[in-house]
Amino acid sequence: MIQNKIVVRYQDRRIDKGVTSDFSPNRDLFHLLPIDALPETKPFTVSMQELKAVFFVKTFEGNPGYNKKKRI
Repeated sequence: MIQNKIVVRYQDRRIDKGVTSDFSPNRDLFHLLPIDALPETKPFTVSMQELKAVFFVKTFEGNPGYNKKKRI
């Protein structure tokens, strides 16, 4: 079973980071296991209707030095 590292952004601005093995853009739901979850933790269900974006990532660290360029 392939597990993809993802970051999900909800419409209400919340963000969750974790892994999923059942994401499909054609389905209404998928399961997410948070990155800081204990070994016995079960994944929780994420509804596509609540989401603004889904990002597939290589790492969860990000770039703290990134500065979004603004156009004038």
